[in-house]
Amino acid sequence: MWLQAGLLLACAGSALSAGYCSINTFTTNSTWMQFTKEPVPLEYGFDDKFKSIHCCVKGYRSIEW
Repeated sequence: MWLQAGLLLACAGSALSAGYCSINTFTTNSTWMQFTKEPVPLEYGFDDKFKSIHCCVKGYRSIEW
């Protein structure tokens, strides 16, 4: 558990320093479901089945790949 917490903190710092969120758009989203380029401090997903995507997309409800 502590190892996961350490990795999360290390990755969050690198994501923030990569410039993914130059402008805070959380408060200006016009619909309830959107993709955002802003990294979040915590993400939830299944082990080995989770991918964090850093992108900003408006008008789409899903991503398929």
